[in-house]
Amino acid sequence: MRSEREAQRAAQRLGNAVRGSYSLPVGNLMIGATMGVAVDQGTGGLDEIMTVADRALYEAKKAGRGSVHIEMHEPV
Repeated sequence: MRSEREAQRAAQRLGNAVRGSYSLPVGNLMIGATMGVAVDQGTGGLDEIMTVADRALYEAKKAGRGSVHIEMHEPV
């Protein structure tokens, strides 16, 4: 992702695609998603971007179930 706005839209689409209740022979299954998203302007390496995404996911989990946290990668 190259902008926060683009990342937010993508996260909303993904969350909507997986969220729901599904009937199984053994009962109902509820699925949702908590997401951490790294936004990069094409300046970061894979390891740097993964570190930012991991930090974003940690923050989303702290915010609670179904949350999305977007974090910009800032070149050092």
